[in-house]
Amino acid sequence: CQIDGAETLSVDASSWSGIWKNTDSSRFTIGDSDKDGSNPWDGGVDEVAIYQKALSDEFRLSNYNWWKYNAQEEVIIEFTIALSHADITDAVPSGAYTTPLLTVTIDDGVGPFNILWSSDGANLSPDNPSSLSTTFSGNEDDVATTETLTCQVTDLGDGSLIKSDTITTDITWAALLATVTLDESNIVDTVPSGAYTTPLISSTVVDGVGPFTYLWSSGGAKLTPDNPTSPNTTFSGTETGTTTTEILTCEVTDTGNGNVTCEAYVNTNIVWNASTFAVDVTPDTLADVNLPDGLHTTPLLTAAPTGGFGPYSYLWESSDPLLTPDTPTASTTTFSGNQSNALASNAELKCTVTDTGDPFNGQVSDSTFATVEWSNVYAPVAHWTYDDITGYDVADETGNGHIATLSRIPIIELGHDGNSLYYNTTDPLNQQYGVIPNHAAFRAANVTFATWSKISGLDAYANKVLFQ
Repeated sequence: CQIDGAETLSVDASSWSGIWKNTDSSRFTIGDSDKDGSNPWDGGVDEVAIYQKALSDEFRLSNYNWWKYNAQEEVIIEFTIALSHADITDAVPSGAYTTPLLTVTIDDGVGPFNILWSSDGANLSPDNPSSLSTTFSGNEDDVATTETLTCQVTDLGDGSLIKSDTITTDITWAALLATVTLDESNIVDTVPSGAYTTPLISSTVVDGVGPFTYLWSSGGAKLTPDNPTSPNTTFSGTETGTTTTEILTCEVTDTGNGNVTCEAYVNTNIVWNASTFAVDVTPDTLADVNLPDGLHTTPLLTAAPTGGFGPYSYLWESSDPLLTPDTPTASTTTFSGNQSNALASNAELKCTVTDTGDPFNGQVSDSTFATVEWSNVYAPVAHWTYDDITGYDVADETGNGHIATLSRIPIIELGHDGNSLYYNTTDPLNQQYGVIPNHAAFRAANVTFATWSKISGLDAYANKVLFQ
């Protein structure tokens, strides 16, 4: 007879013998319905489980006298597992790496289930080894590894039946990125005019794979590398009177690691000393000129600097305060003045040039000497009354600006017409004299000097020069 589902079959010894076959499951049981312990298959146990390997398996029962059997179907299907995951990257950066999530799916079986994830390599390990899902992690550099990731499942309710599934991975960790450092070897800040070569600048590369290539460059226009593709190089340039700030850079390419690059640089501030700094004022001299009274302007004078750094600043001045520059801070100027009260003017017309580009602000000067002959007009050149004396200066009442400077400590007393200056020639410490500005008028062929004087103690001055 065939047993399909749970049912009870009663037979006697004379009416049955043959085959019982389970047609739709993997197991059925034969039990002792009256539980008298006389069932020949269970040895007194209430149930005996008979497993078949396939639905075609047959089980034969012997002829026993008047046994009543209860046949009840119990289905147990062996479990199956399957792994799922996203694509695991083959090439990963150096350092820590974690795979995508791996998940095991369990179908059928009895349970509970024991889960164990593992790897047969040394570079990856499961982060959650007893969970349904886990990632695998590792931390390496410059390593290629092939590892088999395994999930083993045990059905504890089905006789600890074990099944497993695997995934094979090929992971290559990249090498550490190369880094480069430079030894700048104390590059000189200030160098002579002309050709200059820096000290050797050396590069040091750490990590990476190699081999490495090198490329040196400069961020400025004054220096160029002498060995631009070598690990070490000097930089050279030829300049004069200039200041340059340049970034000297070394770029390193790791040809064994995907041509990744790294770089390092040195900042430089180099001052090339200038060629000799000089200035020439032209014309060299201004010839004598006979002029009438009134305003006079000289020909144009030019200051031409050479060498140095540049740019330049200019300052013109005259030794004659009444002959003044018309454009005192330009590179060219005329001088003008009105010296109708003077007979002649021999003036030094000077230009001082400052090299503003020189870090030390170098200065040079040059002069032109001008002689100006004025008409002979007889008029007071200077007049000192001593009425407004303050300190050691005595004002020029003519307005010509010839201020006199007194020596010693001035002694002022009441004189013929207002104040007067007291001279005591018997006391050398109190002897007075005045110093007047150097001016052509006082070097004329004929100069008249007039003063009021009151002399006391005439005997002391016998045969003496009173005025000179």
